[in-house]
Amino acid sequence: MLNLQSILEMLGISFVPETHKYFKDNKEIPSANQIIDKVMGNVFTKNTLQMIRARDKGTLIHNAISDFVKFGIEPSFPMDEFDNFLKLSNKHNIVWALSEQIIYNSIDGMPYCGTLDLYSLSSSEISDIKTGSTKQLKKWQIQLSLYAWALRDTFGLKVSKGSILWLHNDKAEYIEIELLSKETILDVLMKYYEKGMDIQQEELSLECLNSNAIRELDETLTAIEVMENKVKEIKEKIKLEMEQRNINQIKIGKRVISYVAPTEREIIDSKKLREEYPQIWDSCKKTSKTSGSIRIK
Repeated sequence: MLNLQSILEMLGISFVPETHKYFKDNKEIPSANQIIDKVMGNVFTKNTLQMIRARDKGTLIHNAISDFVKFGIEPSFPMDEFDNFLKLSNKHNIVWALSEQIIYNSIDGMPYCGTLDLYSLSSSEISDIKTGSTKQLKKWQIQLSLYAWALRDTFGLKVSKGSILWLHNDKAEYIEIELLSKETILDVLMKYYEKGMDIQQEELSLECLNSNAIRELDETLTAIEVMENKVKEIKEKIKLEMEQRNINQIKIGKRVISYVAPTEREIIDSKKLREEYPQIWDSCKKTSKTSGSIRIK
């Protein structure tokens, strides 16, 4: 098993799992995925709850494969994706030497980090495990190429081949990926840095928001969003039936449901009033105090 940790320590590279952020000498460095998402866009069709479930399952699969590569430990429960990983590795005669390896590189002063899923010393091959239903070959090609140049430049390892191990439920596929030239990767990095990095000069933190609190907040906001969408869907069905049956009000248990018919209302165009009749605006406006609040995006 290769050990690249000493090189990373010498370079001052660190990784914070809770926030999934990389640092060099305590300065945040963009990840390969950050770069790709900013340059190519990041489009999800799943709702937030589906994304969380898919992410958690993907993490479980990655951890199982990593434990096997690093320690020879197989999962204690049935897992189609792990079985298919073994089948694909054996079919293509690949012996993996690295798993879940943090990498770093800087090309023309433009640094990036990432976590490489798999590397084979015997076949000089890098590979990434993908568990989602959608195949994003162009993004995967850029990601693997960023990793390949990091292994070559920073760690002095030979990389001659790239692949994706696509493991989705009981489906599995070995996808060979053509690695991009350094000039092409340089162009990707230039586009990212020209757009502006998602990095703050100073990372702020709140004592009340530790990793557990952040996770609890995310889960709660996700649950609220799911419930709000469900309530909206139920209310729409109720409105439609009340309209069809000409029902204005109905009592069900402790709930009283009233139908509000569509109507028109008159409003003041405040922007026009302020711009065209400033004296009237000043004479009619009043100031009220609002309590402090926060916005969470």
